[in-house]
Amino acid sequence: MAAKKCKLGHLLCGNNAMLLCSGQVVCRKCSYAYNEEYRKTHRKEAAERSRQWRKDNPERHKEQNREWTKNNPEKAAELGRRKRKKALEEHPIETRVKWVIKSHKRRARITGAGGNFTAQQWEDLKKFYDYKCVACGKTEDELIPLGLLLVPDHVQAIAMGGTNDISNIQPLCHAHKKGSVGGCNNKKRELFIDYRKKKAA
Repeated sequence: MAAKKCKLGHLLCGNNAMLLCSGQVVCRKCSYAYNEEYRKTHRKEAAERSRQWRKDNPERHKEQNREWTKNNPEKAAELGRRKRKKALEEHPIETRVKWVIKSHKRRARITGAGGNFTAQQWEDLKKFYDYKCVACGKTEDELIPLGLLLVPDHVQAIAMGGTNDISNIQPLCHAHKKGSVGGCNNKKRELFIDYRKKKAA
């Protein structure tokens, strides 16, 4: 009895036989080639199905992510670095600052610090200080080429009992690019330093 073969003449025996969704039996090599071609021609459909599955199975998706991250710590760290780098390159400065404001709001909510400020309040505060870092005096236009952003800093850190109210906020420069010299906010860390007194003086 002649051995069964796929269309390309590959033997269909043991682990080499694969069943496609269409019901056709092919060899392992042809199966991989079929899957690769399908991914190329149906990339959007496959991505949409994947998104829909994640939406329908959020807990399962999180569990899979946690398991993969646990088993692949180096790959997970590298993937995170690439995502952050891509986000910094693709998103404008205004969007990045909004992320900082959103992060402050989330931290205040989690810690129960209280207080909140809007993007407009932050814009008004920057205007009051002439769009300058109140510590070093550099303007936003001077900071950007240095890889620095003007961000809201808590005079009294949330971790040290401060609130997220605009009255506890001062504009400081912050390094957001790898290789950038640390900004005033990076150096201040969680210390209680009110640089706004320079403006009042």
